Amino acid sequence: MQHPYLHHGGGGQSPVTPDPLPFLATMAMPSGPVSAGGSSGDLAGAARAWFAINRERIVDGWLTAVTPHLADGVDRAFVRLRLDGYLRAITTSILSPATTPYIERVVGTGLAGLCQGSDAGLHDLRLGLAGLLTDGLPEHLRPVVGGPLERTVTQLVRGYCQKLPVPATADQPAIAAVPAADGSLLSRFIAQYPAFLTIESLDDDQLVAGNEASQRLLGYSLDELMTMDEQDLIGPETPEDDFDIGVELLSGRIPIVQRTSRMRHREGHMVTLDVRMWVLRDADGAPTHLVSEFDTPAPEADGQTHWQRADKRFRHLAQLSHDALLVVGPDGFVRYASPSTERSLGVDPDAVAGTPFADMAIPEDRGLVAAFLDRLAASPPRSTTETTVRMHRHDGLWRWFEVSGANLLDVPDFAGFSIQTRDITDRRHLEDLLGRQALLDPLTGLLNRRGLLDQVEADIARYEATGERMALLYVDLDHFKDINDRFGHETGDLVLIEMTRRLSEAIGATSEAGRLGGDEFVVLLRDSSHTGAMIAAREIHAAISRPIVHGELEIAAGACIGIALTERPGQTTSSLLHAADAALYLAKSARDGNPAMGHDRAE
Repeated sequence: MQHPYLHHGGGGQSPVTPDPLPFLATMAMPSGPVSAGGSSGDLAGAARAWFAINRERIVDGWLTAVTPHLADGVDRAFVRLRLDGYLRAITTSILSPATTPYIERVVGTGLAGLCQGSDAGLHDLRLGLAGLLTDGLPEHLRPVVGGPLERTVTQLVRGYCQKLPVPATADQPAIAAVPAADGSLLSRFIAQYPAFLTIESLDDDQLVAGNEASQRLLGYSLDELMTMDEQDLIGPETPEDDFDIGVELLSGRIPIVQRTSRMRHREGHMVTLDVRMWVLRDADGAPTHLVSEFDTPAPEADGQTHWQRADKRFRHLAQLSHDALLVVGPDGFVRYASPSTERSLGVDPDAVAGTPFADMAIPEDRGLVAAFLDRLAASPPRSTTETTVRMHRHDGLWRWFEVSGANLLDVPDFAGFSIQTRDITDRRHLEDLLGRQALLDPLTGLLNRRGLLDQVEADIARYEATGERMALLYVDLDHFKDINDRFGHETGDLVLIEMTRRLSEAIGATSEAGRLGGDEFVVLLRDSSHTGAMIAAREIHAAISRPIVHGELEIAAGACIGIALTERPGQTTSSLLHAADAALYLAKSARDGNPAMGHDRAE
């Protein structure tokens, strides 16, 4: 077990048999305001090289973070030189734990001197340094650097805090000396303390004293408890440690920290404990040891514990939420459905309980639900998995839902999946609308170039799968540049809109038209032959060639058309367009108004 807030290393601690210690002769429990709270060698070498390459950038960024906290008139060049030396020590410490004491004694205290013991300076130093040392760090090096970096920054903070003045307040009594002869009294005090008590050294994070009240609270002896990994002991409901509160505690800004934790009993159930922590200091006021007290919470004035009230709050949230909250067992059956299930799906929550979760989805999506539950079961404990499915409503319609699940199989009182469903139908409709708009030409409403290319690719795939042929007609309007130059672009736009209307009428509902750009259009004729494509092309030419009347203007119109068909396996969008473009060139050269047929030959 590792003490919260102040420890950022890894692994269990070697237990030490509790014994009266000299420093206990000065122990006094404070009172006052409470605050809630490849190979390793190769990778280390690669990390060392990365730090060397990025050293200048890191030092410059660190100097920027430190500057607001420097004394007036201090030489920035001198500060930069100091920071460069400190950074070399820090990066060495990350890759060599033996240098950690130097970080606390020299680097931490030195930075406190530079920043004039500023709390804000400590905050900026810690966050700025951690960010600079990991910004751009390759993913494969993060496991090598992450844990040691946290340990090194912790040591830096401890050294910094040793230089901070401990505020003397009326709420924090002075430490009273106890005669050394009363060591046996202190030993009995620790052993007989009614709560579970531990005392750990802040120099090496080792347990130096404690009692066996852990047997009563958690079913473990002190020796067993101190060799356990924190993740196996602390419940997921426990809030994450607030490192800034740990800094406040070390610096003496607050005398004691209190929090509520959920911890796992030897028998598997979860136990709620109140945790109180305070720091012991030497004669100079420097922090030396951390005292932690664990005990069962006392009911408050309303007779309820913190977790009972939290459970009430959760039930209220579940009842008022618009998202349906479900508990699904490992067998895939719904064990619980929140009242909001009726609001989002229009079904009785009691009727849902005891039925397969997959049955809430439409038949076509039940395979997606089964795969989602399989992924959830195979995921690490307390991790989340998401999917999107369509679910039934009571009125027979279906809607889109975003489904998010958490794997809580390892939580004894839960042993299942926590699932939240959110109606995203309106969002999906908006996304679909925006997606369609992205494929349409804003002037004509036809498919734009991107939409056309996607559609040609889909028609080629259908030809490959079913043999259904598609004809691609490449239409280029005549004299369009002259129309723009003579009558203006507004008139040119009206001509394009009129040509779009004529094209749409000529090809009917089973074919598709699009605008490649400028005065170039493409028509896709489904299930077409050589003869059918030629007939359609002549009808399109006749429709386009009628004069356009605009006010008193009569604008002559016309077009040239090139044709290409899907006629062999292995054709591509590019080859089909190239064949139609080549045919268009022949039609323009002939100058007789007839469409020309091109062929997409295999290269």
